[in-house]
Amino acid sequence: MAEARKGLLAFQEALRALEMQAVAGRKVQGLPHSRREAAREARQFAAQMDDRRIGEWLRRGNGRAPRDPDQVWALVQVWSRWAAKIPGPRERRYWNQLVEEAQAHVPQRPDGIGRPISEWADPHTLEVHPAIENPYDGMPALPAYVRRGHDAALERFVQRAIDASAITVLVGEAATGKTRACWEALSCLPSDWRLWHPIAPSRPQALLKGIPLIGPRTVVWLNDMQHYLLTPGEDLGEQVAAELRVLLRAPERGPVLVLGTIWPRYWTTLTGYTSPHEDPHAQARALLTGTELPIPTLFSRPDLDRARLVAQSDPRLAEAVDLAEDGHLTQYLAGGPALQAIYRTASPPARALMDIAIDARRLGHSPLLPRPLLIDAAPGYLTRPQREMLDQNWLDQAFTYVADHRPCRGARAPLTSIPHTATEEHRTAHFRLADYLEQYGQAQRRTFTAPKTLWDALLTHARGSDLVRLGRQAQQRGLYQYALRFYAAAFESDPTATDAMLWAGDLYSTAGRLEEAVTCYRCAAEGGDVYAWTKAAETLRTAGQINEALTWYERAAADGSRDALTQAADMLLEDGRHADAKALLHRAARSGVAEASRILGETMLRDGRVDEAVRHLQEAAEAGDTISLIRVVGLMREDGSAGEAIRWLQDRQPGGPDHATAMIADLRWHSGDPEEAINLILPLCADNPVRMRTAAKWLASAARTDEAIDLYGRAAEHDDIGALREAVSLLSDRSGTGEAITWLLERASNGNLAALEQAVVLALQVPQTDQVLSWLRTRVDSGDAEALGRLARVLHGAGRTHEAIQAYQDFRGDVGTAGLRHQADLLWRAGWIDQAISCYKAAAENGDTQALGRGAELLRDTGRAHEAIEWLRSRVAAGDGEVALRWSIDLMLQTDQAVETIHWLQSRVEEGDSDALIWTANLLRDTERVDEALAYYLRAAEAGVTPPGSDDSGALALAAMLLNKTGRRDDAARIIRYGIEPGGEAAQPAPLRPQDHQVRTASLGRPTRSSTEA
Repeated sequence: MAEARKGLLAFQEALRALEMQAVAGRKVQGLPHSRREAAREARQFAAQMDDRRIGEWLRRGNGRAPRDPDQVWALVQVWSRWAAKIPGPRERRYWNQLVEEAQAHVPQRPDGIGRPISEWADPHTLEVHPAIENPYDGMPALPAYVRRGHDAALERFVQRAIDASAITVLVGEAATGKTRACWEALSCLPSDWRLWHPIAPSRPQALLKGIPLIGPRTVVWLNDMQHYLLTPGEDLGEQVAAELRVLLRAPERGPVLVLGTIWPRYWTTLTGYTSPHEDPHAQARALLTGTELPIPTLFSRPDLDRARLVAQSDPRLAEAVDLAEDGHLTQYLAGGPALQAIYRTASPPARALMDIAIDARRLGHSPLLPRPLLIDAAPGYLTRPQREMLDQNWLDQAFTYVADHRPCRGARAPLTSIPHTATEEHRTAHFRLADYLEQYGQAQRRTFTAPKTLWDALLTHARGSDLVRLGRQAQQRGLYQYALRFYAAAFESDPTATDAMLWAGDLYSTAGRLEEAVTCYRCAAEGGDVYAWTKAAETLRTAGQINEALTWYERAAADGSRDALTQAADMLLEDGRHADAKALLHRAARSGVAEASRILGETMLRDGRVDEAVRHLQEAAEAGDTISLIRVVGLMREDGSAGEAIRWLQDRQPGGPDHATAMIADLRWHSGDPEEAINLILPLCADNPVRMRTAAKWLASAARTDEAIDLYGRAAEHDDIGALREAVSLLSDRSGTGEAITWLLERASNGNLAALEQAVVLALQVPQTDQVLSWLRTRVDSGDAEALGRLARVLHGAGRTHEAIQAYQDFRGDVGTAGLRHQADLLWRAGWIDQAISCYKAAAENGDTQALGRGAELLRDTGRAHEAIEWLRSRVAAGDGEVALRWSIDLMLQTDQAVETIHWLQSRVEEGDSDALIWTANLLRDTERVDEALAYYLRAAEAGVTPPGSDDSGALALAAMLLNKTGRRDDAARIIRYGIEPGGEAAQPAPLRPQDHQVRTASLGRPTRSSTEA
């Protein structure tokens, strides 16, 4: 343990030093420099983390060692860039070694975990969906299997995993055959492989506990991966993802195969980037990115043909082939049509139970739904006449209906009763909603709001991490009062749920209750979230409470925040308290904060005290602050002290030997010694495209053109497009365009697409197209569709549009959606309108929104607007989304159909089209139907529908803008500060009571005295 602790301390020391340099560099440029900003920028390096994870790594005393070197490297690259550095392979090895040495050794059990695959005889134990009933004896438990395109891809992947650890995740809607495909793929593995399916006591806990015991040749079966990776309110899911990444990267523990399945909406949540302030799924995104295997919702025509052949031996499959609509075979086999019929024809009480379950799941409740929750919420789902007509046994009758699996012909019933367990949490009866009905119902109810009875029932019966998920959903829907209650309950039950306190603090701050906001931030900080100290300080600083903010910055510094004192100094400088600010900066500088020394140097420089400024900047540079290094060398050069600067750089080597040498080379160049400058920088160019370009520029100036071109070419191998352009310029000046094109095509032959693009552009500019056309035709003949697009582009640019069209028609492969759209563009320009429209429609039906817009535009411009509207509305009905909807609206309005447009949108809203909800509100607003528009905006907010490009409060903000516009400013202010209640009414501020000062406060109220003074 001592050695592991020593390794962690070394890692922390190195990372803190880099952070100081990075923050200093950003502050000089006046750019954001927080850990949250660093985490946000790290996404470009394909490994993510949030600022709390960085804080855990750097926390003094009980910091957590990083598990993932890729994640650390992503942060190192961001902070190095901020500090004007470009880390290379040597630095990568250095940081990898630091991460490795920071780890504690985890013992392995040699025999591994799980059971031999041959012992898993029942596919239902691995959660393969039961199918419709088997009408004949002697048939296997599962219907005959129809192989599709993804099966071959999955089998290839599984076979590769026999040699090296890997992960693949099947992404598809409910009941599309994901788990069945994984079951079938197990047959590709040798007999000595094992399979482990972690499920108890909870899925993420079981997986986290068992990962150290996984041995070689093990399949980790993660059906419905969201249950393992989505754990709001705690970082359990992130720990699971990090441990899986470590497992997969450890060759001595492999081979291991991780097989997972997930719905698309959960995949989007885990792999998407939510905001610049929150990145809760960084580890999961790093684990999952690039592992997806999409599973189609429908059987294609070739798939259906194969299914008909296979169905000759299985009457269940034969029935599905005959009766399933539009290729929904797997859904039919899983009882989908029966579930839809049960849902649509249910009595009001039974429909209410199913709608409650659907809404509870879409609001974030875990799959097991307590029976009392369903009962308590039910009144809000029934009209008063329906409630008055209920008989004495209505509840038992409703539960009997929804739990009856017989109409589903062996598939899961709408609500399945889950047997009791011995734990306190599950002593009451629980129900689980059928996956297919959950997906179907959520699509139907996207634009519907949950009644007050459901929110109250959730507050009463929800437990654990569900509370944080429900709080976030309430906050995103403008139900701030409920959000605070959920957050308070979450933190009361688990003091490590610091996110709950951060979000609660933000809500209190918005409402002007600074005392409660700061209390929440303090609770989060004391729960281990270092950022919360700074968050409290920033909140008080914004409110003008400088002295109070200073106290909180001090707490942040004491808890290990490296930039807290410099942030406090910034605040004091803004407040005109220069002496106090300098005292803080001197204190920070003495503790080794390089940024503080740099700020002191800049301050001295503004005061005209150049010598003192240089001394402080040198101190900062020697402590690792790259911006200070650049600044002080520039000052010394301007002051005529270049020689002294060179001696200092040679002696102290700030920023490391390579960086110091590069700066000496720059000084030599500007001092009129180009030969020495070139000799110094050339050895530093390996894997550093910036230095390559600098050296190439100097070589070109020294008339060493061949060497310059060669170096530009090396830089271009690092995706430096500017280097390509510089090389082309030199080649064209020396030998003409032909040599430049030849040089570019040589690089294109090695896979450099940027070079190919430059060759195409240059050939069209000259024009000199024969060489490029010949090169492209060779690739097209080998089936390269991307080369075909460029070939057609060059032909069209050379005025040979008909040849470009013919090239598309002669191509024997799949041109793809982009190729279809380009072909349509060419046909349009050639005047072949009907053929162009056909190509645009084909591309649009494959998901190309640009083609959809161009097709609509072409139809409109040729006098066929009504045909365009009919086509666009059919694409909206087919699920093409907001682009098709917007074009439909535009064309309908252009043809003077405003009233019809609103009526059509309103019908779309009732069918569950969330995009139509905002458009309806906007059109009602624009036609001066203010009250109706307001109702739709509030419905959108409460339904969780966010306008494109907006934050959580987007629809609520639009409602407030409309209220302000119509003079109802008090109402506008109220919904922004306090939110709304279920049903859309503005929430009322609660009277302030003494107990409201405690963390358990659950409602927003009037501002406290301190916030009023602010």
